[in-house]
Amino acid sequence: MLLISVHFAGQLQVYAQDALYLVNNETTVRKISFKFPEGNSTFEPATLLPQLVTSAPTFWDRFNGLNPFRRKQAYPFNPIELQKDVVRLRQYYQRNGFPFPRVAYSASQYDAEENQIHVIFAVWEGEPQYLETIDVLATDSASIITQIPESLQSNWRKFSRSLSSNTGKRFTQVEQIRIQDLILKWFQNHGYAFARVEAQSQATGERQDIQLTYLVDAGPMGFFSSIEVQGNETVSNQVLLRELPFEIGERYSVTKLREGQQQLFGLNLFRVALADVPEQPEDSTVQVRLRVNEANRRYLSAETGYSRQEGLGLEGEWTHRNFLGSARNLSINLRANTGLLGNTTSFTANNVVGKLPARLFRTSVALRQPYLFTTRLSGIFAPFIEFQNDPQLAASNEFLDINRRELGLNATLIYEVLPFRPISIQYTLSQSLSRLDLSSLSTLSRDIYSKSVLAVSATFGKTDNYLNPRRGFLFKPVIETAGRLFSSGVQYNKVGFETTGYIPINRKLMLSGRLFGGKLWTFGNSREALSDRICIEDAALSGAVADRCLLYENRFDPIFFYAGGSNDVRGWDFQLLGPKIARADTSVVNGVVQTDANGNPEFNNFFYERTGGTSKLIGNLEARMRIPGFGPAWQGATFFDFGQVSNGAIRFSDFRYNVGAGLRYQTVVGFIRVDLAYKLNPTTADLTNPEDAFLFENGFSTTPPEEKFLRRFGLHISIGQAF
Repeated sequence: MLLISVHFAGQLQVYAQDALYLVNNETTVRKISFKFPEGNSTFEPATLLPQLVTSAPTFWDRFNGLNPFRRKQAYPFNPIELQKDVVRLRQYYQRNGFPFPRVAYSASQYDAEENQIHVIFAVWEGEPQYLETIDVLATDSASIITQIPESLQSNWRKFSRSLSSNTGKRFTQVEQIRIQDLILKWFQNHGYAFARVEAQSQATGERQDIQLTYLVDAGPMGFFSSIEVQGNETVSNQVLLRELPFEIGERYSVTKLREGQQQLFGLNLFRVALADVPEQPEDSTVQVRLRVNEANRRYLSAETGYSRQEGLGLEGEWTHRNFLGSARNLSINLRANTGLLGNTTSFTANNVVGKLPARLFRTSVALRQPYLFTTRLSGIFAPFIEFQNDPQLAASNEFLDINRRELGLNATLIYEVLPFRPISIQYTLSQSLSRLDLSSLSTLSRDIYSKSVLAVSATFGKTDNYLNPRRGFLFKPVIETAGRLFSSGVQYNKVGFETTGYIPINRKLMLSGRLFGGKLWTFGNSREALSDRICIEDAALSGAVADRCLLYENRFDPIFFYAGGSNDVRGWDFQLLGPKIARADTSVVNGVVQTDANGNPEFNNFFYERTGGTSKLIGNLEARMRIPGFGPAWQGATFFDFGQVSNGAIRFSDFRYNVGAGLRYQTVVGFIRVDLAYKLNPTTADLTNPEDAFLFENGFSTTPPEEKFLRRFGLHISIGQAF
């Protein structure tokens, strides 16, 4: 029954028989709502709406409707479809364990003036069904264990006990199919390639609880007997067969067959890679078929992005998928962080050069060998050359203000324990050239030194989705040492770890957390020169002592730990949590420093330079949730971040904290993320303008810098989740 209600000072209700004269072909749907008179709702409206054909304007439709130049989308009302929607909702509840649901729309409201209807579904779920028992029998109703070899019976009993853990849960058809697939997979993983499983269910008792019975026809025990390859043109059979994790004569396993398919697709050679068992006589021999469709051997890719720190970024890559055969990949990569539109002003006028944003130009050639003695081990050899404008180094008058160069090669071994969980060993040997700005070593304008760095990293743990996880944890340790294998201008040991965890609270809310820590130790000449970085803190140091310290300080700028930014402690700008110094550029014309009427240098482009630290510990706690009234692509978040960067021991009393909220929108390239954070305990430097701080600290002003309330906020726009 359709109830049309119009509300005045009193209440007037028009029932279904009268409503038929009011609703017409021009009636549109204004809104769809759900009510649950029993007070409980297993499914949220966002889950129920996709079950309906009747639709209503979303929040964004109403927002776009304010645009006079945009045509409004119509949502026509169809009474027949509305009644079908009632049936669809009932069937949805029945499939999900509610055998006797009731659905009505009698509370719907009609607006005669606008000729619009607000459809209100009232849902009574009723008592749910529960899964009472699970039995697995042979097709003749005998115990299935009588058909399993004695060597597998212990394994079967363990698996059978795991099935019983599903009893007592709400029964759904999806759960029934899931358990059926688990049983079938067990048999197919233990040699029974042609096993079949049939499910039977029976409702008992007043609650209509379900007794599930699975009848298994195991068939013969099978062994891999032959492998047929189809579709390969330029890739040899040998390359394909070596990727398979099984050999002829082994007992059949569907998991190994699927792993082989994943290995083939992971070669990056094929558009399609399928491994299956074709139709054949059901006996102890199992024939396997590999079907592939080769992709273009050469392809070109390009992408672009933007960050406030590095401005507009461009990256292009040319790849040969099967270089010299054997599935080798040869890639030539060009990367440019141009600094254009970055957050630091860049200008050149009247020979006055302002501070430029961080720029990076890198070219690398990578040769990847996917098979080194085993399918799990691969190697990458990649020479590279890099040009950089590092804001922490002295200004340069070279093209694009390049002040750091590096030429070298990377050699990497990757052992894939499980998908997305590799262990890698990387060795980098390079030579670096940096522009210097030292007081006593005025004749030394360049610093040329070699780097020899060995790094080991790994990923452990498991999540339900490695691109957008909701459950699980990951642990990523990193160990790095420089100056051990060959002579190196930097000598250090560096360790770090990152732990992330994800816990779903319900369908709408998930908690996530991360803890990152790291420590850097120097040795040899590096330790003596840095002297625990006293040159940064002790103004009494001068001459050659200070220059030697600053020389190594420049070398370690890319190695120190930093904190702050869109993927770190979000109340602070990129790498600006922790030690920092107010800096400024002097105005120079034809090589002469410009001065004002008082004889003081003219400064421009004031900024805070982060100095980093040898210790770092940060943490993030984030609640991610759906937003009422928004579609499933939208997600909200609230978060709490904390962290510290130090040149000594980490002290909890020195931690910095922020709280914040964010908005995410799912796109084909990942989440577009906007986060606004509020600093809870900032330092004075965090709240003052770098210009005021620089002038006061260097004696050019007697006015102490004033703290600005707005500097408590940090706004970040980025792509992808924070962690």
